[in-house]
Amino acid sequence: MAAGGGCCWGRGIDGSPGDRPGDRPGDRVELRLDVAVPRRFVSATCTRHSAGHHWTRGRHTGSRYPYPGRQDTGLRRGVPERSAPYVANRDAQLVSVVDTAINQVTATIPTPAGPPQFLAFAPDGRKLYVTIFNDERTIHTIDVIDTASNTVIATIPQPARPFLPAITSDGKRLFVPNHDIAAVSVIDTDSNKVIAQIKVAPNPHWVAFSPDGSRAYTANHESNLVSVIDVPTLTVLGTIPVGMSPPSIAVHPSLPLAANVNYDAGTVTVIDTSTDKVTATIRVGDNPQDIVWAPDGRFAYVVNEGSNSVSVIDARTNQVTATIPTGTGPTSVAVLPNGRHPISATSAAGRSPCWNSLADPRESNLAG
Repeated sequence: MAAGGGCCWGRGIDGSPGDRPGDRPGDRVELRLDVAVPRRFVSATCTRHSAGHHWTRGRHTGSRYPYPGRQDTGLRRGVPERSAPYVANRDAQLVSVVDTAINQVTATIPTPAGPPQFLAFAPDGRKLYVTIFNDERTIHTIDVIDTASNTVIATIPQPARPFLPAITSDGKRLFVPNHDIAAVSVIDTDSNKVIAQIKVAPNPHWVAFSPDGSRAYTANHESNLVSVIDVPTLTVLGTIPVGMSPPSIAVHPSLPLAANVNYDAGTVTVIDTSTDKVTATIRVGDNPQDIVWAPDGRFAYVVNEGSNSVSVIDARTNQVTATIPTGTGPTSVAVLPNGRHPISATSAAGRSPCWNSLADPRESNLAG
């Protein structure tokens, strides 16, 4: 199969020349692309032991998982003809809008409230929710950006550091994992007010909804548990034991399945969401940090930070069918709209991330 190899190095997200392999790593970069479309995926890379990066040892797991949130990327949802990632630049305290057709920044949006971390889009793509916190934990809020004008139109205070949120399919409620207090905030998107706090296991990193929107699942990194939330009643239905240090979770687009990565175990846990029971544990690369399903649900893609690779899992067999090399320290993976040309992003000291290419999955033995 044709996989990995031969990165095509572009320009930094601020328009500066892109870094090349071998540049000395510096600031950690966390890129998150939030949409998945058939036949194209992207991984994002980061430096691992960077100056000034905040590493925390999990109280229950002994984990050395690096809490993400240095720079995060989102792809505009609901506008598939415009592959416009929004990139949260923590150190510069702004969000950049990137045109991937020309690898150029087309707009920058300051976030005066503080360093931007994670991004989530309204279903119609008209609003972007940006979680904001600092290393000192004195700032924890969410900025709301109008994507037509690329301006901040509201700021929503949060009780603790907000990690990767998710929005209901009707766009009415935003679920925000508040990491440091083991709770999920529920925000009414019409009023931009917190209307509920749902206590979950310590400490939530990630929220994902079932296809029908009736349940939400949180990956709770420090307790090795996934919490199951009943969305209509905003109550926890139960918890599911998984592997060690789960940072992210993804729900299958059509089958009653969810899968989470286990950072310190090097595995993926597959959950039957009709019974909330674990049905498989799949060995992948070292330190898996993110997972996404292809829109048709045939494959799941897992980014392995410790192995510099993406594992491709066949949903029918629960087997790894391919391993695709990436740049150094990849942190996130997603599927992009045009379905043709996978890309990744890297960063080096004092420079901005840049886009580079991975092998087209259709050229591997996955095509068919």
